Amino acid sequence: MDKVCKLALSTLLLAISAGAQQVAFVDLTQPPPPTDKGTPKPEKDKDSDSCKNGGVGFADGFTLFDDKEPRQIHLTVVDLNSRNLVAGGQVEATIAMRNAGKKSIRIPWSTDWWTTKAGQDPDNRSWQVAEFRVFLDGSENNKVELLTLSKALYSSDFVSGSTFSLKPGEWITVRINFEVRPAHPAYEQIKKEDDAALRVEWFHTTRSYRVKDCGVTLGYYPYRDAYEQENSGTQVRVAERPPEESNKAEPHQ
Repeated sequence: MDKVCKLALSTLLLAISAGAQQVAFVDLTQPPPPTDKGTPKPEKDKDSDSCKNGGVGFADGFTLFDDKEPRQIHLTVVDLNSRNLVAGGQVEATIAMRNAGKKSIRIPWSTDWWTTKAGQDPDNRSWQVAEFRVFLDGSENNKVELLTLSKALYSSDFVSGSTFSLKPGEWITVRINFEVRPAHPAYEQIKKEDDAALRVEWFHTTRSYRVKDCGVTLGYYPYRDAYEQENSGTQVRVAERPPEESNKAEPHQ
């Protein structure tokens, strides 16, 4: 960890009360732990002969905590394997997420996708998903969301241990990876910039899957106003392509 990273981490630690502590670490750049469930098999609909014309619908809205009060969290980028970002390159980062409020926060904590199904009626399921989204901010790169390569986190009321309780003042550290490429290339692009900021946001949703009368309804309910986030970024430089490629493209006369 270089001096800049150590300084960022030291600043984070000073901002936390003396009684607080790091309570967990998860590496989302690694595959989920092996299980004995095998490879997921495609599901076959019940009474498929009578439901050939069944459609897919969508339900959306938002999720709030039971007490309707938003939770305060602080996300800090504490380490990058490179601060010289090259379009198309892959980067690993360590971030810290702290509960900056006065109430505990229950967050998804399983990297096993089977958490979304275990113990539930196959035709009536609900679960939660959380992920860390990476953004590049600057004068040229005006809030470009970068393509995540990291695993998501899942939780379900039917799977013990899939939820983690983050108490006030406590923080977790997370290892993630991403590609220096727009997550939404249709309307975003990466531009060269000497002074941009890289930051990470927490994105938490409730999902559901319902089958009724041969139709499927997929539910998507973000915790849109349930979190108040403070996102501390880190300074980076952005190159459109590696220097060696530029040299090849423009040979000296």
